[in-house]
This record gives sequence, C-alpha cells and structure tokens, in this order.
Amino acid sequence: MTMDKIPQECRHLIGSFLKKKDRLNLALVSKSFYYYFSSDNWGCITLRGTPEQLYRTLGFFLDEKYTTKQSLIKWAEICLDFEPLESDTPVGLTKRLVDGLSRMTCVCTISLHIIFAEHFIDLAEFARGMAAAPRWDRVTFLWLNCGERIAAAALDRCELDVLERVTLTSWCSPDDEGDDQMYRALKSRYSAQPHLLKSLEIHFPYQELDNGTWDLIHEQGKGVHQVIEDFPSLDYLRIGNVVSKQNSPNSDESSYQEFEDGIEELCKALNNSTLKGFGIDISTTLVDRYFIAEGLQETLPGDYPYFFDDGEYLDETDEEFGVAIDNWFLQLARKIGIACPHLASVAVGYGHDDSANFERYRDMTFDFIEHGTLEIWPGEGGLCE
Repeated sequence: MTMDKIPQECRHLIGSFLKKKDRLNLALVSKSFYYYFSSDNWGCITLRGTPEQLYRTLGFFLDEKYTTKQSLIKWAEICLDFEPLESDTPVGLTKRLVDGLSRMTCVCTISLHIIFAEHFIDLAEFARGMAAAPRWDRVTFLWLNCGERIAAAALDRCELDVLERVTLTSWCSPDDEGDDQMYRALKSRYSAQPHLLKSLEIHFPYQELDNGTWDLIHEQGKGVHQVIEDFPSLDYLRIGNVVSKQNSPNSDESSYQEFEDGIEELCKALNNSTLKGFGIDISTTLVDRYFIAEGLQETLPGDYPYFFDDGEYLDETDEEFGVAIDNWFLQLARKIGIACPHLASVAVGYGHDDSANFERYRDMTFDFIEHGTLEIWPGEGGLCE
C-alpha cells in the first residue's frame, strides 16, 4: 500500500514512534515517506492575527510549495483579531482570505471568528469570491462568529446533506428585522430542507433586559420555540447568553418565581420537539445568594466574603462553598431532564468551563458536575470526585 492511501491519523500515529533518523532511512526507500511522516503536516491549522498579521500569514499559507499540504487540512480556524477603526486595511486582504478558504477542499470543520474586525473585509468581494470557490463538500461542522453576509457565503459553500452541526455566536429576535443576523441566513439556507440540520448551537448577544437573567430565560424559551418550528428534526440544541450584570434580577420571591415560570415555559417548548440532547448556559454572575438559598431550600452561611460580591451576586468560586453552587445548577439540570422525558441528556453550563449534567440511559438516570476535565458525582455524602 502506498503512503498516500494510509489515513492521515495513521501517519501521525506511526510518525510519533519514529525519530528523525528513522524517517530519513525511510526516505531512502521513497522520498515521499519523509513528507508523510513530517511533523509539518497540517491536519489542524489556525490562521490568526490583526488584519496586517493575517494578511501576511495568508500570504505564507498560499505559497505554491504548500499546495499539497493544504489538501491534508481537516480542521481549520481563521481568526481576525480586533484592530482600531482608524487602522489601514491591507490591500488584498479579502482576496487572500477567499483564496485561503478556497484551498481547504478536504476540510471537515471550519471556524470563522471575524466579527470583531469585519469592517476590514469587503463583504461584497467576499461573497463574490466565495460563490466562485470550490464547494466544502466534506464539512460536517461550521462554527460562525461573523456577520450575516459572511455567514451566508460560508453556508452556501457547504452541502446541506453533509453538514451536521452549526454553531452561531449571536442571535436576534425573529421580529428584529433591522439587525443583521446569522440565524436569518441559516434559516434561509435551509428553507427548502429544514429537516437536514441535526445540531445547532446559538449564543445570545449581549443584552440589557429589564429584569436581568430571568427575562433572558423567557427570551431563551421563545427562541427554543422558534428554532424548533424552523428546524423540526434537530437532535441537539444548545443556547447560550451574555447579559449585563448591572441588570441583575431582584432578590425576592417574585423574581425567583419568574425564573421558575421561565424554566417551565422552556420545558414546554422542549417537549414539543424531537430533541435528544439540550444545553443551556446561565451566567453565574447573575445568580445571587437568595436564588441559591431558595433553590436549595436552605440557609447559606454568611461568612464567605470572597464568594459573593458587594451586590451579593456570585463572584469567584470558593472551593468549599462551591458545592452549594454546583448543587443548585445540578438541581436545575435534573429538573429540566425530569420534565422532558424524551431528552437523553441535559447540560447547564455556568462559569468558564463548568457544567451540570443530567443523562438518561434506558430506565436509568445519572447526574454529575464537570469542572473542565474533572467529573464530580453525587454520593451519599454529597458531591464527590
């Protein structure tokens, strides 16, 4: 079997056991062996920088000597970092960006993080260039943090019967026609075949709502209703949010009841779906001492000045007191999971990489906390690793 017939993952695995001398010896048999065992293979690649930096990086990437390697890319991320408005746009940046994306013909995952410097891109030129570019007929996962026109151009390159997962980093209400929205581009792209999309993640934009997080819970419920209506065959949905801390919910019984009502409406929406998995992100900075105590139905100790800020909202996690916080989010995940018996999994995200999980397997249920890669399971004495 020739080396180009061996899957890329196998080449990496074989190469990990070979020293440089071994690879040189193999190269005596076939000069192409050294290339395939080289650590310079581009299975995954990230192109990132300010407009000027990314322009130079793309120039390097597009060099003809890397043409063969470009076809090996399976995972690609392009990040255009923030730059002040008064900065000059490198001449030809849009063309290089389109040319770079056009070379990634075998890629399976593409991530475009352009929203913070999109004004440096000629959107009309980008759309025209992408329309003439080769199709991404192997892309199964598309992650988009950009405006509507770039999102639409990227979606148009994908084959809908191949594309399985889409992540959008912003959301606008369906009646907010004055604001560009990636969701509208996604809905338009799938208008004739909405059943093809199986996994969707939506991140709500920064909002300043009248009653903080719990108004946002209602908005998330409305969003779930809309998404389920637009994409009736989804297997997985996750919704996130970023909200204004200064609009924190009032710490009283009526506010907590509004939160409970919002979760109930959310569960009604989920029960009208075919979803098998659901995730929701809730900002810990908008959860106060009263909400934790009310949810757990217990009085919390008051001698943890470093855990809550001056406004009594969650601040930094205290190792000992954090168990109560974990329990609160775990209880919420469990509540949603029990209320929605068709869901196999529920995840409630909080903090930077914390998640409370409820999972159902046949007639059994499990719940546990994830802190990054660490899993914490409930035991007789409470949560434990």
